[in-house]
Amino acid sequence: MIMALKDKKQIQKNRHFFQSLKHAVDGILHVLKVERNFKIDIIVSIIVIIVSFYYKISHAEWLWVIFSIFSVIIAEVANTSIETVVDLAADFKYHDYAKYAKDTAAGFVVLTAMMAVIIGAIIFIPKFIN
Repeated sequence: MIMALKDKKQIQKNRHFFQSLKHAVDGILHVLKVERNFKIDIIVSIIVIIVSFYYKISHAEWLWVIFSIFSVIIAEVANTSIETVVDLAADFKYHDYAKYAKDTAAGFVVLTAMMAVIIGAIIFIPKFIN
């Protein structure tokens, strides 16, 4: 069963698209509120967007920049979801498998961020040099 973050009484699936959308937005806002790294991701994304406008990157380059930004943000949200479920399943106690799951989820974010940095370097280093 799916339960909303703030609505403790809801025990069945969402019946309407807008109800699902509201819960999704609530989830994203929750991650923004509690996760320091997500805030850093948003700030870096804004800086990258400003730099992209400044250098007037091409349409193809915009696609890669947007792909990179959303990939990192999606990875961070997935990481938070996984960590929350693992904490709940482990009853907030240490367990080797819980650590492995959380470390692997964090590794997913790191690999995604590395990809974004490589894409950014390919796009922006030639522009910085010129």
